[in-house]
Amino acid sequence: MTATPKSGFAQRAKEKLAARASAAAASALEPGEQILTGARVQSGVSQWWILLSNYARFFQKYYYLMLTDRRLVFCKLSFWTGRPSAVKIATPRDQVRVTDYAPGVVWATFRLSYPGRDKPMKLRAPRPWRPEIEFLVGALGAGPAAGQPIPGPKAMPGTLPDGSQIGGPAPG
Repeated sequence: MTATPKSGFAQRAKEKLAARASAAAASALEPGEQILTGARVQSGVSQWWILLSNYARFFQKYYYLMLTDRRLVFCKLSFWTGRPSAVKIATPRDQVRVTDYAPGVVWATFRLSYPGRDKPMKLRAPRPWRPEIEFLVGALGAGPAAGQPIPGPKAMPGTLPDGSQIGGPAPG
């Protein structure tokens, strides 16, 4: 008999948020529509502005982004509690365009455009949500799942721009 590994704190929190968001979005989903994945994202000023002023938090908006088999659904998260409150945007998948996906070390960022919005919305997702975000942007035609290469570091530490090791080859 093999023991199943316990899920970590981050995984349990993600599952709890997903359950709450699916319950909040149940009335907005069409009959037979299934949620494929979801992720917590934010828009507004960068998280790094918080280092300068805590008032920057008031300019951020938090969403639970759900990808269904038919649509992309934005469920607004409460600023104070982080709980899903209502569906703000529901757009057919074929009308959504994802560009500029960048899997950062701390935050993954991408731009999302959909009908009714003049310029693309810049969204950020924290590191624990990376697998869900990569699946989501891949399903929408961008990112690593769609064959787009993930940008890596320009050069590894200890190497020159041509790829050779600093100090030459190791003595044999």
